[in-house]
Amino acid sequence: MAVILALLAGLLFWAWWTGRINTRQILPIGLMIAGAALAARGQFPVGIGAIAIGAAWFAGTRRRISKDQSRQYAIDKARHLLGASARDDAEMIRKRHRKLMAENHPDMGGSEERARQLNEARDILLSEIEKNTG
Repeated sequence: MAVILALLAGLLFWAWWTGRINTRQILPIGLMIAGAALAARGQFPVGIGAIAIGAAWFAGTRRRISKDQSRQYAIDKARHLLGASARDDAEMIRKRHRKLMAENHPDMGGSEERARQLNEARDILLSEIEKNTG
């Protein structure tokens, strides 16, 4: 039993080290492992309950992480589109947006899709600055 637990701990560490799981996911996984150990030792109802709670907890952390990552992806994409850095303030973002819109506006031969993307990128970055400062 000790060898199996050592292997599981090593596997858990490896998954965390390589980025396959997040730090917030270690405790739910540990709870599921403890539930499996309890079920194997004959405490079936307690073990199954621990596995179910751990699985629900793990699913919740996975959804939150996914949401955080998709928000960060949108911010990074907006920065790339406008050529902005993480240190740019609201005025610099507006300045970059105005310059790119002058080049890509539909009335000036640009595409409506590109103009929409630039406006969306500006809105995302300005809301992020407002959220961080206010």
